[in-house]
Amino acid sequence: MLDEWVKELEAPGYKGRKDFSDREMAMVVFSFLFASQDAMSSGLIYGFQHLADNPDILAKIREERYRVRAGDVDKPITLEMLEQMPYLKAFVKESMRVKPPVTMVPYRTTKAFPISNDYTVPANSMVIPSFYNSLHDPSVFPEHDKLIPDRWLDPNSSANTNPRNYLVFGSGPHKCVGIEYATMNIGLVLATASVLMDWEHHITTRKRSGPNHCNFVP
Repeated sequence: MLDEWVKELEAPGYKGRKDFSDREMAMVVFSFLFASQDAMSSGLIYGFQHLADNPDILAKIREERYRVRAGDVDKPITLEMLEQMPYLKAFVKESMRVKPPVTMVPYRTTKAFPISNDYTVPANSMVIPSFYNSLHDPSVFPEHDKLIPDRWLDPNSSANTNPRNYLVFGSGPHKCVGIEYATMNIGLVLATASVLMDWEHHITTRKRSGPNHCNFVP
């Protein structure tokens, strides 16, 4: 598919053709790399916190991990093995729903855009929709403030039948291209950590003035 797309872009008659400089291409790659790393680091931090606060969920992930790897925690993980870990995938999806790494993304309108029956956004305006509200819609996600991975395991649940509400990675043609990369990496790190170490979440009574540090004990 990508090969055919590239051929189309390189065709002399393609009207949208544009030659990019090395700097422009480097800046795009730079943006992809660091934007994904920042979002993944936030997703991982919340993932570790959610597992520390929910030992029953952590126990299920550990059991699934041991079962798929036949008790060998050093066995290299494969894509096929990841596909056999539905609970892990459900947890990652739910963790990012409860605490999305990115809560809003700015858009600029190229033309007047109606967003309700009584308001139309003028052209060349900045629109910043909040993902958080869609991810915590109680009509789609019952007990929306609770971490419930099982809601993603039921194909008939309101969460699965309303995919447009899951805006962690955006939507439409501008949906994040790194969705699979991010979810697989977060899942791999959390699943591997679950069988190699224990960790605790110490809730402080007041805001700290200095940086927060995470300590993991093998």
